[in-house]
Amino acid sequence: MRRAVVCGIPFAFLTISVLFTLPFIMISLAAAAPIPKTGPLTIEGLVEDVRWSPGTVHKGMHGMSGTLAQGRTFPARYQVVLKNISILEAGGGYGLSVDRESGKAMLLLNHPSDDQFIRTGMRILVSGYEEWGDEGGSWSKHISIKVIK
Repeated sequence: MRRAVVCGIPFAFLTISVLFTLPFIMISLAAAAPIPKTGPLTIEGLVEDVRWSPGTVHKGMHGMSGTLAQGRTFPARYQVVLKNISILEAGGGYGLSVDRESGKAMLLLNHPSDDQFIRTGMRILVSGYEEWGDEGGSWSKHISIKVIK
């Protein structure tokens, strides 16, 4: 009886450790995980928050999947939170950018300089907005930005 308990403890420990490491092994073997694509869409909203970030270059990480393994460039851009949104045209999905239930959207709008072109309190219309990406980052493009008021 004592032998069965002694042999059972290492077996149980080994089983538990394999169960806990299996998800990490599966994650490391998985292919790149794309984020849900947004657009193209035309969206109007009130600028609730705006932040500009300069363009950056990130080195690839050896052994990782998708764009995370490659060198990648992110353009200078505004990160804009819109509230009270109206979606005028939707030619694709809403991805992670648009939350229709709360009436908000978070857009990455490429812009070369922090020239205060977009400010809190403005109402803007963005046409042709698209966003895509994976674990390496998010990229976007748009056709135009029109300040309504």
